[in-house]
Amino acid sequence: MRFSVGTDDDVDDFAEGSNSQPPPPKKPKIQLSTPITSSATSHDNNNNNNNLSHDIIIREKKDEYDHVNNLIDTKDYTEKDDNPLVWVSLTDPDVLDCPVCRESLTIPVFQCENGHVACASCCIKINNKCPCCAFPIGYNRCRAIEKVIESVRISCENFGFGCKERIIYSQKYEHENACIYAPCACPIGNCNFEVPVKSLYAHLNGFHANSEDHFQFNCPFTVCLGRDQGNLVIQEQADGTIFILNHSYEFIGHAFDVVCVGSSPSKKRFYYDILVCDGDSKLKLQSSVGAISNAKNCTHRKRLLVPNDFVGSSNFIKLELCIWRDSDPNIS
Repeated sequence: MRFSVGTDDDVDDFAEGSNSQPPPPKKPKIQLSTPITSSATSHDNNNNNNNLSHDIIIREKKDEYDHVNNLIDTKDYTEKDDNPLVWVSLTDPDVLDCPVCRESLTIPVFQCENGHVACASCCIKINNKCPCCAFPIGYNRCRAIEKVIESVRISCENFGFGCKERIIYSQKYEHENACIYAPCACPIGNCNFEVPVKSLYAHLNGFHANSEDHFQFNCPFTVCLGRDQGNLVIQEQADGTIFILNHSYEFIGHAFDVVCVGSSPSKKRFYYDILVCDGDSKLKLQSSVGAISNAKNCTHRKRLLVPNDFVGSSNFIKLELCIWRDSDPNIS
């Protein structure tokens, strides 16, 4: 795991005998107990035989993050910069995770008298009793760790697939769950191709052009499925968003629902209607569309259950489907 931190401006030495007031002292540096190794190459280690220790200085101003982003792609480290970038690596990537739930620590962070930390939700779950030493926890904030969390920026786990975002540590999971560069498995048959969702669109059009149906947002269309037919892959004509109409057979009938493959490039939410008719009888489900990265490991959400008696002896099930975005007018 790599993350970037910045340093405060140096304070000029106070001239003895000056009439001006001495400047405020430097803010104390906070060192992690975990060994830290710097990858910066600006310092000349040949002039100093002693091992250099790299402290982490916490930032308080959020606007300084822009400065970090401007430096993030700069490979040459320079000491002329008033606010230089220091690269460090953690030998224990989990050092900023809650030891109770194993999730990333988020503010507020609490500590017991012995210094053990836990996130706010876990303090409630463990009845404010530290699991390490049984001392009370959940009443005293750990400001040092909170400052680190506010300052640390890390690369997305989808960096290898093209994501260049540098995200605040506490927002790691939120970003990665919505990252458009997250790898998605091809939903067609036994194809094991796995790429970001944008590249998956081109893959489907190039290698499975006849394996998916196309539709338009906010326009109802008819789908006819065989009783024993599996899932149907459908793709929107304009932006290429991929959806799957899940079809499974239960003991009492057939179940249907719709999911979206990957995160939408437009980051919009989708909704759908499924309508099945039998003479004057109608069955309808209207729901939001869930997002998945692997159609082969899809967890079903709310589904429309069509009883066996409703289908009758027909070998096909005819249904009407409509998918729309949250920006489209409600058609219901």
